[in-house]
Amino acid sequence: MAEEASLLIVARMRDEASGSMASLGQTTQKTSMDMQQMQMTLMATGSALAAVGSLMNQMESPQVKMAAQFFVIAGAIMSTTGAIMTAMPQIAKLTASLRSLAIVQSVIAALSGPGGWAMLGVGAAVGIGAGIGISKMTASGGGGGNTVINNIGGSMITEREVGEITRRSIIKNADQNSSSGVR
Repeated sequence: MAEEASLLIVARMRDEASGSMASLGQTTQKTSMDMQQMQMTLMATGSALAAVGSLMNQMESPQVKMAAQFFVIAGAIMSTTGAIMTAMPQIAKLTASLRSLAIVQSVIAALSGPGGWAMLGVGAAVGIGAGIGISKMTASGGGGGNTVINNIGGSMITEREVGEITRRSIIKNADQNSSSGVR
């Protein structure tokens, strides 16, 4: 019974969002094709520059050898950029899949009845408790207040300050990376 209700809800959500999703799919497909073309262009240009630099490096002139080094470095940067651009969409797909999986698991747990509600409640309580514990520990100087020496520039900060800086950085990164609205 609960499984049928889950399927009905998912089917209704799919039907309501299908027009917007189709438009998004077309835009995503065009962007993906443009990115693939840019990746191939970068990698081909980078390889060509590296090859030209390698050939130029065989000449005797010091100026030509310096230019050859520039070509080789520029070629390596362009090829590496193309390779990174190839990997980025895969990482984005993995992240989106993991977020979707977490949402689906939460919805399934919520629709499975009191047992699922209990699991969600325990998970929420543990998460809230951990957040409160970390906040109290950093606010009360739970790190002991020992001095940490940062050798760069000789500055000194306490463990409490390091914890607070880290906490703010994590929160800032989480806010910047949650473009999907899922937290």
